[in-house]
Amino acid sequence: MRPVNGVLTFLSLLPMACHSASPDVAPLTISKETTYITEPLAADGTPDYAAWLNRKYGAGVTPENNAAEKLMRLSNDITLAPTKGAGSQLSRSHLAPWKPADAPLVAEWLKSKGTVLDEAAALLRDRPRYFEPIPEDFGTDTSIPSRLGLRRLSDAWLSLALLRLADGDHAGARADVENSIALAAHLDQGHWLIDRLVAVAVRSSALQTVFPLANPPKSKGDARALVAMLERLPESPPLQDVLLDTQRVLVLGGYMNLYRRARVSDEAWRSRIGAIQDAEANLAKGLGEDAPMAEWTTIPRHAIDWDELMRTANRCWQNPECDGLLEKARADLEPGRLNPLIEQAKADAEARRKLAHAFIARTPRSSTARASVSWNEAQAMFGLALASASAGSTYADGGRYPAPGPPVAPRPGYVLRCATATSGKTFACSAVPEEKGVSGVRSFCADSTGRIAYDEDGNAPAIDGALCDPVLTTLAAWTPPKNP
Repeated sequence: MRPVNGVLTFLSLLPMACHSASPDVAPLTISKETTYITEPLAADGTPDYAAWLNRKYGAGVTPENNAAEKLMRLSNDITLAPTKGAGSQLSRSHLAPWKPADAPLVAEWLKSKGTVLDEAAALLRDRPRYFEPIPEDFGTDTSIPSRLGLRRLSDAWLSLALLRLADGDHAGARADVENSIALAAHLDQGHWLIDRLVAVAVRSSALQTVFPLANPPKSKGDARALVAMLERLPESPPLQDVLLDTQRVLVLGGYMNLYRRARVSDEAWRSRIGAIQDAEANLAKGLGEDAPMAEWTTIPRHAIDWDELMRTANRCWQNPECDGLLEKARADLEPGRLNPLIEQAKADAEARRKLAHAFIARTPRSSTARASVSWNEAQAMFGLALASASAGSTYADGGRYPAPGPPVAPRPGYVLRCATATSGKTFACSAVPEEKGVSGVRSFCADSTGRIAYDEDGNAPAIDGALCDPVLTTLAAWTPPKNP
């Protein structure tokens, strides 16, 4: 095939003896404008999105260095039994150093899962890659394995860290925190957005445990070791590469899956649409939501301008300027407007363009703004953790916290400030969103008591005597609040 006017066009290469390519479904124009990627190509001449993703994320991965499959198996064996009181005890075990009597169900859980935790830690250490191949024929309804087990794996390490800390085992507690961060770093290699979101959550939870580890400092050696551990932790890569690149490819690949069926036959088209509708209805039922509108399933394959569908899906990915267009197009799915449009599409190109827009608009657009906010919050947490650990190390060396306050490095979306009391015996650091509700939702405050707390509205925390306001909600502390 040769480029025509700078773009690549093709006729379906599917065997004519098996399925006759419908002449009323026009060949798709392959270009950066419609398909975002133009190589590699599948056997039918369309972009092979799965191959592109697997090449990008699977480079250098081998069975020997890939932790993904075995890690998922191990995580399936770490669930905390839903016994009455287990949830509240788990929350208590993440709040502050604790003894088995404080959370007996969690203590028994950790004891029974010791081998699993050791195997998972060794796996993360010995296999530095995390990669799950994208299935060749993935579509908009391709299921993603649950990551809940991985969250529970992190939960176990955080509970164990604070249990060890209560026994004075700082080295063991640091190792547990480092294991949890290693898990986040593995998930940061994933191509699914859910991998990155779970990584953010795991990293944030692990960093919360740092504050009671850091202050009040117990010894010079422990304080220095904590700073060294934080300084060698891998940074979380920005989400933009996933939000603007990989997720776009996944979305377009799902539409390409439908286009391929449209080129085959009416039967293949109806079968694929039915499978997607069933998957979406089951998901809605599981979430306790209303089933999505089914009118879109009546749109025939020939009634869609596929160039316009792919072009719009590509252009409108993460583009708020398209909100009005897609909201208007969603109204075209109402029965009183949809059926006349389908009839007009037999001869009217504008009707086919409208149906392309309606097909995209059939599902409300999900916002990824919260994903970026969560990533910014985790970055702010890391800045505060490092400042707190550095302050603890200074205090361990000289009996005073650094003046005018622990040094802090800028973190994306947040302004970090620290102050030390004139006595040198207390300090507090705050992290406030640069743009409240946009660059961050919550504000944070950490101080020399080993506490990290937050204000859910993002207001600048009140600090008195170089200590955080007691009314702030505590995430973790050396001593649990009286009314957690």
